[in-house]
Amino acid sequence: MTRIRTYYYKGVTGDTILATTRGFIPISELEGQTPTVFSLSEDERFTVKQTAGPVIKTPGLAQPITIRCSNNVNITCSQTQWFKTDGKYCWKRAKDIKINDILIVLANGRSGAWTGQRYKVLGIELTTNRDYLYTMEVPETNNFIANNFVLYHNEEVY
Repeated sequence: MTRIRTYYYKGVTGDTILATTRGFIPISELEGQTPTVFSLSEDERFTVKQTAGPVIKTPGLAQPITIRCSNNVNITCSQTQWFKTDGKYCWKRAKDIKINDILIVLANGRSGAWTGQRYKVLGIELTTNRDYLYTMEVPETNNFIANNFVLYHNEEVY
């Protein structure tokens, strides 16, 4: 019996803003480039700068999902995109996120430093737009900041 493998690209829509060393830039403007992005360190501090692999544009095959959090930030992405959730080494696919789940979101801490804060999911909506998605790989930390959410790029999560 032959198995047919279906690929559902993960990624974010082109209007998603990445946290880079050049400022906050829409990911679509970085297509083909290798930006230096900010990542969340294991101790959940916004201090890690990583040079990412090239930003890749992929077809949006599956129905995208929009997630809205209590800090009035939202993101539209593939249902297979991984998000940092509450707890060390905890990641969840967009399609598995529920109302009232806690996601790690970039926020300005009391000391003025950017840190990972915990925000509640207020809304989830499947969208009809099947536009292109953008993604990239980030070595070492395997995550990047997009619309203030911490996203994981690898397929396997530990």
